[in-house]
Amino acid sequence: MKRNAGLSKTPTAVFSRAVGVAVLTNQPKLVWDVFDFMARTDMDASAAYVTAIRTAFKSTQYDFVFDILRKMTENGVDASEEYSHAVMSFSKLECYDQVLRAFKAMRELGYGQEKVLCTNALRAATKLDRHDDVIAICNGLNGKPSVTTPLHSHALEQAHSTNKQALVDSILESIKKSTTGAE
Repeated sequence: MKRNAGLSKTPTAVFSRAVGVAVLTNQPKLVWDVFDFMARTDMDASAAYVTAIRTAFKSTQYDFVFDILRKMTENGVDASEEYSHAVMSFSKLECYDQVLRAFKAMRELGYGQEKVLCTNALRAATKLDRHDDVIAICNGLNGKPSVTTPLHSHALEQAHSTNKQALVDSILESIKKSTTGAE
């Protein structure tokens, strides 16, 4: 028991290095054990989570990124910044399915979604030709015209520039419904 108590005084950098190596060597159990230990001993695990996520990105272990994000929220750590990082990183990598996955997870967790995240999600949904996702992203931010109008405009621009007329029509129909209340 004394040996365990001494571990809680270990510098957190050791844990960050440990999870980085564990991610690189594909040892998820070790990663989870480190995070659980840090949570049990009330250690600040944010640096370790950041290291694990960045390492998972660098080693193209994208499902692991989502597992780590999920573990953060399970352990009560605010993951909003890391979800934002995931949306932006997946967008830069043109991994559009993952962009939408991260964006939807943010929305489900109630994390705020800045315009730049919304536009990246719109770009991904447009590239994947997912009409329902485009409409949900445009309409999902509190429904205020000051917020949804620029998103609708961006979505229309994206759909038009990629010659997706059916998507343009869906967006226009959504705008019509939201402004007139027509079904």
